[in-house]
Amino acid sequence: VGLVRRSIADVVSKVAKATVPMGQWNALPEFLAQCTQSPEEAHRDVAFVIFASLTETIVSVMTQHFATLGGLFQNGLNDASLKVRVAALRAVLSLVTNTTGEPNEVKIIQGLVPQIIATARNAIAAGEEENAGLAFEVMDELIESQPKALSGHVPALVSFCVECANATQLETVTRRRALDVVSFLARHKPKALLRAKLVQPLLRSLCPLVGEPKEEDLAGEDDIDEAREEELQVQTVAARLVDLLALKVPARHVLPEVLQFASRALAEGAANGDVKRRHAAVAVLGIVCEGCAEGLQRRAPEILPKVVESLRDPSPDVRGGAAFTLGQMAEYLQLGYDFPHMHRDVLPALFAVLPTEPDRRVQERMMYAMDSWLEQLDDEVAPYVEPLLRISYIALDSPDARPQVKEMLLSACASAAAAAGGAMHPHLPALLPRLERCLTATEDKDLKPRARALEVLGMLVSARGGRAAMEAHVPAIMAAADSGFDLDYSELREYGHGMYAEVAEALGEGFAPYLPGCVEKAMASLRLDDGVVYDSDEEEHDRARWSMVPGGDSY
Repeated sequence: VGLVRRSIADVVSKVAKATVPMGQWNALPEFLAQCTQSPEEAHRDVAFVIFASLTETIVSVMTQHFATLGGLFQNGLNDASLKVRVAALRAVLSLVTNTTGEPNEVKIIQGLVPQIIATARNAIAAGEEENAGLAFEVMDELIESQPKALSGHVPALVSFCVECANATQLETVTRRRALDVVSFLARHKPKALLRAKLVQPLLRSLCPLVGEPKEEDLAGEDDIDEAREEELQVQTVAARLVDLLALKVPARHVLPEVLQFASRALAEGAANGDVKRRHAAVAVLGIVCEGCAEGLQRRAPEILPKVVESLRDPSPDVRGGAAFTLGQMAEYLQLGYDFPHMHRDVLPALFAVLPTEPDRRVQERMMYAMDSWLEQLDDEVAPYVEPLLRISYIALDSPDARPQVKEMLLSACASAAAAAGGAMHPHLPALLPRLERCLTATEDKDLKPRARALEVLGMLVSARGGRAAMEAHVPAIMAAADSGFDLDYSELREYGHGMYAEVAEALGEGFAPYLPGCVEKAMASLRLDDGVVYDSDEEEHDRARWSMVPGGDSY
């Protein structure tokens, strides 16, 4: 019976879409309104199903009766039947999507918001979380297209969403979807959160979620589709929301709350063994580095020792969080200007723990931190060259080392060479054969390390004293770069052109024999159309940044 009823509703909808705009079925809206008052649940349900499919058509011919529609939908949201309330919610979504934004219409929709939240709450209580997602969809639409309709309701909306996000018994998708609504609000209407004095309470709820266990920790790494892992993690969305608040809201509203949480959580986590609290404490400090850079920079001398100490925490999540935060501090706080010797507290600690770190994800974050700190140095990099190369040789000599590890270590070597390449020249007899092995690799998985090896060579050539140390190797280096163009791999082309530029700068007129070939390859690259859709620099930066956040391959 239910399927027959829905099929009839579909037929009615299709006929009405063709006739109502022509004024040929004016009795239909009144008939549907009567159905919404029927004592039969099925009649009320079908009426709202038809309203949901017809709202665009009806609104276009019944603008003067918008209040009537709003009243009907409000009654539906207050219906004793959850099934009818959900059908009315679908109709409200269609109504919100098609409203013109006239002040009287916005006011009517504004009156529906409490019932929308109540319907979502009731659906969750009844175990129908999927239907609660409709309410989140309505809220997204309101934030984007009719934000004035949320006037006076932002605290209730945020409170409900945070309540859902913290309810660990709910499905991860539901919790994540609730946070998505707040994220949408923070991105598009951050001042609304400020006016409602919600930023600090929101942070108090979000910071602990940054230490949520990953889905793979809950289900077992083999039991979850890795392609969907990022989408499912509450931790991911919570971290990005904290980052968004730090970027969109003045730091004075964010940083004190974050620092208070981190200090308290580190102490409590150490006292009671709560790994999640310790993880959240160190990770959230890194997450707000970009948005709260100035304030964190002033507090760096007291914060940094606690983060460095966490590199030796028994938990890999905490160690990874500490490494991530150290990398973010180097990248955003410009500590080299006010604290030029701070690297002496960080880099030796990283070099001490990295060789024995058993977790590959933590290794990668430690290498990210190491690379970020080395980039900040000039001549001070010399004492770190030998330990860096020692670690790099272990990876480059191991047939089992992951290509990502080799790539990151070679990136750190390139940073060191760029800062003080002269300090690396004495190590060329051991370094060059290993780079040569990278440059002969042709398997897809090894092409990124091969590109990074070109970068290292370019830095070695252009460094102070590079011409004298490397000139004998230039023909082989140029040949290796040339051969990379035959593999049709964009990064090899990119780093090949970069290496040509470094060699040209070092050799000056001596580069003349290589110039025709380099120009030919440059022109060929300019003519390429790989069918690639390029992200904006900001999107590319964000993706690279979040790939380093601890607790998952990506937040």
